[in-house]
Amino acid sequence: MSKHSGLATAVAVSNRDKISTNEELFAEYKRPLEEIVKATNNFSEENLIREGGFGKIYKGNLVLNEKTTEIVARRLHYDYGQDDFQFWNEISMLVSLKHDSLVTFIGFCDEEGEKIIINAHEVNESLDKHLSNLDLTWLQRLKICVDVARALSYIHCDDGRESSVIHRNIKSSKILLDEKWKPKLSGFELSKTTTKARKHRLSLAERSGTIGYVDPTYEKTGFVSHKSDVYSFGVVLFEVLCGRRAFVPDDKEPHSPQSTEKDHEGGKLDAMVKVDETAKREQDSPQLNEQDNKGGKLDVVEKQDTEKS
Repeated sequence: MSKHSGLATAVAVSNRDKISTNEELFAEYKRPLEEIVKATNNFSEENLIREGGFGKIYKGNLVLNEKTTEIVARRLHYDYGQDDFQFWNEISMLVSLKHDSLVTFIGFCDEEGEKIIINAHEVNESLDKHLSNLDLTWLQRLKICVDVARALSYIHCDDGRESSVIHRNIKSSKILLDEKWKPKLSGFELSKTTTKARKHRLSLAERSGTIGYVDPTYEKTGFVSHKSDVYSFGVVLFEVLCGRRAFVPDDKEPHSPQSTEKDHEGGKLDAMVKVDETAKREQDSPQLNEQDNKGGKLDVVEKQDTEKS
């Protein structure tokens, strides 16, 4: 078991004033501000990837162990709502959570008033940018969804860890894609840790999340649970199938789980799936339909992997 196993729980319940203790715990991951400034070309606009709910995200090249590594650096700002406690809580989770389908944590910077989270950069960026990409095949989409499901299963109930994590911000923009289109779940800014014994639900004073992905039960009651993550993941599955985001501001034709019910009743589900003739032929191929057993689609994915190796 990793020496950092269970740290997410420890930091989550620690006093906000124990910043020095956190710095000692994670000292090996601390990077000088000078390095990050150089890596991102002084946080230039050319390096800016996006501006999210918890700060600006920059790409860059950081030298690690005499090797240049592509990174993304999220430059936090208190105006975005993330305080010291949340900063250290996120770091503790990124350090303690180790899975092939989770984002790779590189380090952090806490210097001269700057708080920066540094992760590995994935060349294909995030899933939301590829939802309507017709070159992304049905098989690739299926494999992405299966791997994200495995990542969720890991953070929720992995036997090798003492704690359980509720992500709280599952959405397609938090699913990064590497050069082989393998997903890496990111975005642990809002995540909460519970003990295995309390793997039920939490009551939170502050309500947060993204419109279109938030569990309606959480919105109504203020109670968040692992089922809230499952609901949000269901929305992502919906997006992958339809080839478009579930919620786009000012969209004249919004698609959401609620609107899907009406389309289902009206027999309009096929019209929601945005694919060309090539994708339709692939969808109808015997390779995807030949197995009707419960694990059939997963078997198809594994069969493809075997054939390529």
